Amino acid sequence: MPMARCMVSNQVFPQPVVIASHIWKYCTGGSGLDEFGLRLADLHSPRNGLLLASEIEAAFDNKRVAFSFNLLKDEFTFHVLDSRLLKMPILDIHTKKTAHSMMGYNTPPAIPLFEELNNTLMTWAPKARPFRRLLAWHYAVATTTAARHTSWHKPESPQRPAPVIGTADWSKSHSPNATWPSKDVLDLFDHAVSRSERDADEQQEEQDADAAAADDGEARGGT
Repeated sequence: MPMARCMVSNQVFPQPVVIASHIWKYCTGGSGLDEFGLRLADLHSPRNGLLLASEIEAAFDNKRVAFSFNLLKDEFTFHVLDSRLLKMPILDIHTKKTAHSMMGYNTPPAIPLFEELNNTLMTWAPKARPFRRLLAWHYAVATTTAARHTSWHKPESPQRPAPVIGTADWSKSHSPNATWPSKDVLDLFDHAVSRSERDADEQQEEQDADAAAADDGEARGGT
């Protein structure tokens, strides 16, 4: 049976239980990608996808988990936003599909719980790195969603997500006398972002990936 590696746990499982999840959803037909400086064709790019163990994929789709982005270090961290997931495994071996897929193992691999992966730094190779702008967008949407679901957070749990930078609540708590811009002003600001800057960022990402691939090829050739 074909195998695939989960990009969060870094474990290899049978392909049927490792799901290829679109970050910007397939059902959109690519509509809205131009706002990120991307093209319609980028909907089908491998960089618009994540290979995830089935329960992580479902949680990602429902914004119960997300990846924060550290701009200064250029790295992503996996976060569980719904504390009810913490004691759950990333594969549900009780489902018929998963149980059947795992039958080929003489000794099945240990399946971690969500809490074991919470706050894990992702170690993706440059050529396998998803679109950073889309994962950062998903994180902003997911943390905003999580803040509305009080049932996701235990009173004593540290899992409650921090306020999203760039919201009225965050602005008020950090600068009480500041006036938060109206939605119209924020929309204008968003559309004022230079397309050339976004294209340059995308070009740099592609150059980094090409350079990493070239280095990998040289390393293999030297062995």
